[in-house]
Amino acid sequence: MKSLAFFESFHALLGDAVRRPLSLGSAEVLRSVGVTVHLPGVVLEPMEESRQIKMYDAVHVLPLAEMLKLVMFGTLRESVDEKLLEEETVAVFRRMVEMQNELLRECDFKVRARDSEKKHAEEPPGDMVYPSLLGARVARLAGQTGWGRDFILWEMHLAQALQLLHANHLGEGRWTVAVGQAGVMEEAEDLRPAWMVGESNVAGEARAGQD
Repeated sequence: MKSLAFFESFHALLGDAVRRPLSLGSAEVLRSVGVTVHLPGVVLEPMEESRQIKMYDAVHVLPLAEMLKLVMFGTLRESVDEKLLEEETVAVFRRMVEMQNELLRECDFKVRARDSEKKHAEEPPGDMVYPSLLGARVARLAGQTGWGRDFILWEMHLAQALQLLHANHLGEGRWTVAVGQAGVMEEAEDLRPAWMVGESNVAGEARAGQD
């Protein structure tokens, strides 16, 4: 299932218009404007569901500059009409969201808290500050892939980003666990290099298994 992230075309189900994928950037935009229609378990009354589906679509179909202007000025909601969508259109969107969320559940992960006594571990200073999680993820992916910020933010599907982040954490020797297990959500502080936070033996054990 996870491999489908690299071949996904969920938004193609919504029609012929060219749409960007759900991405790190668009997920943050949707959160900031209060759109929840794409999240698991969310039930909205029909008019609000139609309105949010149109907002979700606008975030992914409008030219970036136009969409971000609406977001910055707080007028994205006002930019969509108040007409109810046809039941068939809503049903297609719900199916698309269901498939997309199933893939995201497969790809999501947590970074397990590390033992502070591990070799080379160093306690951060009390006034340590961190970038936003979005900034940390973009920086990690840019360093990992060499791809540009805009591509990572807007063109890479969120499920792909999660898998590349997961592989990067694991490759640096961090314990990664399923979201349903004990652990901590990936945080900006996980951008710290191994020498600063201590090393697990995940990578070493993986190499040993191949000998």
